[in-house]
Amino acid sequence: MAGVQNPAAPTTHTVLVNPDRSVDGWSPNGVLLHGVLAAAVDSYELLDCAFADSRMLPGWHEQNCSRAPFLGSHFASIRGTYEVGDPRFAATTRYLLSEYASAQYLTQLTVTVMADQLADLADDVDVISSGLRVS
Repeated sequence: MAGVQNPAAPTTHTVLVNPDRSVDGWSPNGVLLHGVLAAAVDSYELLDCAFADSRMLPGWHEQNCSRAPFLGSHFASIRGTYEVGDPRFAATTRYLLSEYASAQYLTQLTVTVMADQLADLADDVDVISSGLRVS
């Protein structure tokens, strides 16, 4: 995996790509977004909305979702597949809402691979997505 800075998405914290598994110019990737919320929000209400983006993807087929607490933080995760033209993609997204010094922070990690690569890359996807921690 290689880390890439993306000038088209300046609020993105980190983008990881796997160029060794590129197909037709597209690479499996992980995108990490992290930021402080401008105003306090109800964490349960915010995370109730967490799945909406994934569920609006074209041809979305949900494999699982969860709102279980994670390491004492408010947490949501969703996994499924979707289509963009011909290729089918598999995406795993995790949201973590944390609090520090009276501020709330939202962290989102999305790992996307081509669906036909998922069997080969499943361990990589799980290691990256389950490694989301805030300390």
